[in-house]
Amino acid sequence: MQSKMTINAKQCYLLLFKNCIDQMGHSYYCVESATTVPGSCGVVQVINGINTGVGAKILNFIPVSQVGAYPIPPEYSTRYDSGYYGACCDSKQYDCINGACTNKSTYNTPGLYQTLSDCETACGTGCSGKCISNSDWAQIENLSGQLKSRNCS
Repeated sequence: MQSKMTINAKQCYLLLFKNCIDQMGHSYYCVESATTVPGSCGVVQVINGINTGVGAKILNFIPVSQVGAYPIPPEYSTRYDSGYYGACCDSKQYDCINGACTNKSTYNTPGLYQTLSDCETACGTGCSGKCISNSDWAQIENLSGQLKSRNCS
C-alpha cells in the first residue's frame, strides 16, 4: 500500500498507474489537488477533494509542464491510456498571429516562442524586427490602392 500523497496548486500532472487487475497505464490531469486514500486493492484517488472511486495498486502523480514533456516509462506506455483532462496540460508554446500571442494548439501552428513573455516581446509594440513596420504597411496599402484603380482587362 502506498502512503498518502497530497498535491496542491493547479498544474498538469502525469499519472502513472497500475490498476487492480495489474494493467499499467498513464493519464494526464490538470488539478488543484490530488490525494490517495486507502482502498480495497491499494489506494483510491481523490481529485480536487472528490473521491473518484477509482482504485489502483499504484498511483504516482508526476508534475509536468505539458503533455509529452516527461518520457512515459515503457511499462506504462500501453493501450491503457485514459486520456488527459485539462487545459493546463496543453502546450505552452506560442505564435504571433495578427498581433496577438496565441497558444500553438489553437490553430496548430509551429510554436516559435517558448514562453508567453518571449512571444509578447516579439509580437508587441516594435515587434523586435519580426513584424512589418508602419511605413512598410503604409506603402503596401498605397500600392494596393493604385492597383485597384487600374483597368487590367
